Amino acid sequence: MNRGDVDEYARTGMPGSSEKSRSDRRSRLRVLSDHLNPEQAPSQGVVIPREAIKPPYTAAEMQALVRAIQVQPTEEMVRRLCLCVGLGAGAGIDSPDLKLLDTSYVTDHGDDGICVQVPGAHARDLWVLRDYEHLVRRGLQGLRDGQPLVGRVKSRRNVAGAIYAEAILLGSLPKPEQSRLRTTWLATLMTRPVPLAVILTAAGLKSTRTLFDLLPHLDSAAPAGAVALRNGSAR
Repeated sequence: MNRGDVDEYARTGMPGSSEKSRSDRRSRLRVLSDHLNPEQAPSQGVVIPREAIKPPYTAAEMQALVRAIQVQPTEEMVRRLCLCVGLGAGAGIDSPDLKLLDTSYVTDHGDDGICVQVPGAHARDLWVLRDYEHLVRRGLQGLRDGQPLVGRVKSRRNVAGAIYAEAILLGSLPKPEQSRLRTTWLATLMTRPVPLAVILTAAGLKSTRTLFDLLPHLDSAAPAGAVALRNGSAR
């Protein structure tokens, strides 16, 4: 039972079978032969570990960051930073989604909140968290109908990173990253009584892997919904 015999059998031992049937049987027999004779199995290569999720910002870090982005040298810089931070921490918008948005995708319903319609492969409707509505509203000021929220070229990569690189942030402020702002938004939802299915839909996620990776970073005094996740009872 070795690969050479399996390949020869697949080539000559099934004359009445279709090409697909011979290929399927050869694949199954190769698995058996590699299990019986592991020394003749091809190398699987080096397993590349999955990148660890970046931790969310703490409440104190977010407060400091929100203050800092509103005292930038120019109003345009303030506007763009407010949109990036407000939509990231307030609605989980990452950089790829951000560059697709223009003013037509954002609807301000006043006291009823701000709705963001994310287009593309992971299309979904999101409501900005109350704590960040004021940032989004400031970021929308002065924009024309249909004008992109940030940037002008939709094919540009990491549009949020380019905006953060221009920001003047003094002292011990953490480096702003759109991915960490999205993680902060996810952690916020997980520590509130929000159904798991709602979080997954809002985040455009197909599995709970990201949420479980976030569990070690959640406050130990989380409400029942997050405690259920921590204990593995909500899957």
